[in-house]
Amino acid sequence: MNKKVITFFLLVLLLITSSLKITYAKFTDPISFIKIETDALINTFIQDKDGFFWIGSVNGLYKYDGYTFKQYEAGPDSIVNCYVTSLFEDSEGLIWIGTPTGVSVYNKKTDTFTTFVHDPGDPGSLSNNNINDTKIQSIHEDINGMIWIGTENGLNKFNKTTQSFTRYQDIFVDNDIWSIYVDKNQFLWIGSVNGLPWRLYSKNTRLKQ
Repeated sequence: MNKKVITFFLLVLLLITSSLKITYAKFTDPISFIKIETDALINTFIQDKDGFFWIGSVNGLYKYDGYTFKQYEAGPDSIVNCYVTSLFEDSEGLIWIGTPTGVSVYNKKTDTFTTFVHDPGDPGSLSNNNINDTKIQSIHEDINGMIWIGTENGLNKFNKTTQSFTRYQDIFVDNDIWSIYVDKNQFLWIGSVNGLPWRLYSKNTRLKQ
């Protein structure tokens, strides 16, 4: 066999062996786990822009700084409900906390909460179901700074300037909205309980399945 051909095959074999060694090394590094005690069933969590972890549980909201927990329980100056169902940090660093009875917004700069719930006399409030609950299941923000909130009774858009909601009900096959995602073209992808995704253009609220 030609010496050049043999040399070529040896080089290829050497490259393959080196690649396998690198790949093996990547997957054989030890993985360490740290047990964090919260004595609560955890539903959701996020890490904010400052590196803090926010944990939503059935016993309230927890903030974890890497060393200790700070618990926020339901109250007039805190979250509206201890049962936290969803969490989201918007472009301004506000933490949105979804619960079965409404949404609370935490301002880290002022260490204060603002809460929004359904008001039967206010069409600009959050939508609710027939038993007067407003279970928040998903929260997202579009490029225009509008906050979109999925509940078990429809989609809501929150305008920070007017501090009011626009409700999108009875336009879906099922109003039980579980997930929201905004893509780079400003389309909102909306997942409902019926399993079919819907697409909403945020500029003119045109809906397409």
